[in-house]
Amino acid sequence: MAALVSIIIPFYNQEQYLGRAVASVLAQSYTAIELLLVDDGSTDLSHGIAAACAERDTRVRVISCAHHSIGKARNTGIRHATGVYLSFLDSDDELEPNAIEHLMKHATATKADAVVGSFTMCRTDATVLQVNKINRLPQRVSAQEAIALLLRGQIASVVWAKLFRTDLARKQLFPEGILFEDGPFLLSCFDTCTSGTAFCEESIVRHYCRPGSETRKLTSVKRIADTYAAFRLSWDYILQPERNEPLQILLFAYYQKAFLNNLVMLVMDRKKGGEQDLQRAYRQYTELFFEARKAAGLPSGPRTLLDAAVMRMYRWLGWPLMYRLLPLLNAKTFRKITAIRDSGASG
Repeated sequence: MAALVSIIIPFYNQEQYLGRAVASVLAQSYTAIELLLVDDGSTDLSHGIAAACAERDTRVRVISCAHHSIGKARNTGIRHATGVYLSFLDSDDELEPNAIEHLMKHATATKADAVVGSFTMCRTDATVLQVNKINRLPQRVSAQEAIALLLRGQIASVVWAKLFRTDLARKQLFPEGILFEDGPFLLSCFDTCTSGTAFCEESIVRHYCRPGSETRKLTSVKRIADTYAAFRLSWDYILQPERNEPLQILLFAYYQKAFLNNLVMLVMDRKKGGEQDLQRAYRQYTELFFEARKAAGLPSGPRTLLDAAVMRMYRWLGWPLMYRLLPLLNAKTFRKITAIRDSGASG
């Protein structure tokens, strides 16, 4: 008998896209599934769409909760999951037709506790932008190796296009009320995978890049504060005595890059309101970040020192001059973030 897989879709006011996401799940070639639709307090027609899907297919359950955060909605789904494995899907994305079959094939063949798949990034008109393909990686890696791959960016810091053993996911859960909740969850979840993490080259998810999605919004004080909150959650976990120093160095490099991206976005968005609030938030949380690194006593390589100097350039040159210099010093990062923000445009 095939093992049951729980697929969790949290949604909030997604009447335009939810039906497409649900249809992609119910059309899976692997039929031993349950679909948990977690309504995070929607005020549009999303709940009615979900309820209608549940009436048509007994594999669908709708769970309602007060509006809070995607982290809390996912946790609600995890607590209600009855499958041996679970997978996540965003409400505006689609599963590929054989997605769960591919993930389960790798989980069964390797006996791994988690499987990481490839995914396809698309514009809203379905034009393919990029295939994020898992390749040139071992068939299965240990917990420590999976964490290292995550922090190096070789495993995408998103929870979709992946499969987890439900009992392990239930022990970790997502941080609630913050952005960037995927990183801390993945770090702790991979760490509990004593049977390792496997990889799947086949594309699992079609991820649609929409202009209004969280990664494409203007920067904000919350975005900067939540970068630090996610770092602290991850750091408190990695700081445990049994962790090795290389993982700690990788973690700092990962979040230093995240703070540098925040600075680039601050410069890009400075004329769109709240400039002084953004400056204060950036100063406050980057200084806390650097204090944590200093307290850890970790060695710093040339690249780390250079990026740190750029990130604190405003202290010596002032913000106006930094606004002029940063696009020259970090042209590659500016181009990358501009491309991400523009990727949601159709045509």
